[in-house]
Amino acid sequence: MFTSGPTSARPTDPMLRVSLPTTTAACLASLCLAADAFAANAQLFNLSCSGSETVTVGTKIEENEGPRLACWQSYLKLNPPGSGRFSAEGYSAATEECNKLYPIMSYDTQWSKFKRVYRVNISQMRWCEGNCYAVYEIKEVSRNYLTLRWGMEKIFMNRETGQYIRTYEKFSESYKINGIGVCHKSPFSGMPPRKF
Repeated sequence: MFTSGPTSARPTDPMLRVSLPTTTAACLASLCLAADAFAANAQLFNLSCSGSETVTVGTKIEENEGPRLACWQSYLKLNPPGSGRFSAEGYSAATEECNKLYPIMSYDTQWSKFKRVYRVNISQMRWCEGNCYAVYEIKEVSRNYLTLRWGMEKIFMNRETGQYIRTYEKFSESYKINGIGVCHKSPFSGMPPRKF
């Protein structure tokens, strides 16, 4: 109950009794709508990320093709099929040894620049990359980090600084960093609806 102010401002004024709840309700409704819109924008956004990532490049070793084939054939000459000396296990072990002696591919890991866009829907815990050919579940959301997972890769995004770190885990025992960069928030460009 009001204890001061003009008489017309007291709740006993019939006009005030009608207009006060309506005005208050309208103000609260607009605040709620603004808050809902803000919350929706905080839940739906794109992240434009760029930085460096590792790329494995394979090079064929042409000169090892002949010796490797000769190595395989030497086992077959000594242990021809149907001779009683041939076995699938022995042939498999021999070819594996030949492949080690004469590899036909050489692999080198290099760092290369990348740019990609992630679409994020925190309210549904879903994310996708680029054109959204596949949609994945968000691994974890906290005040400071957004963690995405794809196969054996994890992507950590710092929500305060925008820092981007991608790691590759092997059998949940060890991991290596295979991508570093920074992300910037941008307007949400949509995500395909669930088909079923």
